[in-house]
Amino acid sequence: MSYPRWIDLENKRICTESGLQPSQFILMQFTGLKDCKGTDIYDGDIFLPRYNGLRPMEVKYCGGSYNIAAYMVKSCEIIGNKYENPEKLG
Repeated sequence: MSYPRWIDLENKRICTESGLQPSQFILMQFTGLKDCKGTDIYDGDIFLPRYNGLRPMEVKYCGGSYNIAAYMVKSCEIIGNKYENPEKLG
């Protein structure tokens, strides 16, 4: 995995140590929450609720908030994201 050194959103430029181009990055918004294992939760992540019978769900921003409540994060685990692991939503 390669991380950007700096991002210029206005001019759509990203500088990386590896030389990857901006088209090779997808920027994901941090929710400010962490899952039960302490993993940061981002918009577009896929989480697995720890309740019987519930299927994996995507973290989405809608109506001014995320569809994952703070009380849920203590009992869910991030298992991927919709960009790298779309099959996990299936």
